[in-house]
Amino acid sequence: LAATLGMGEGAVRVALHRLRRRYRERLRAEIAETVETPEEVDDEIRHLFESLGR
Repeated sequence: LAATLGMGEGAVRVALHRLRRRYRERLRAEIAETVETPEEVDDEIRHLFESLGR
């Protein structure tokens, strides 16, 4: 993958870590818009991943 992207292996690891973090933050923010309390966010995420078979 690193060669395909023209990046070093370490740079790919860092980019992937940042991408996952941004995805997690955006997913949480989007779900937070659909529930009434912040405490419900984790429950909704758990339910989502269970529904997806994870």
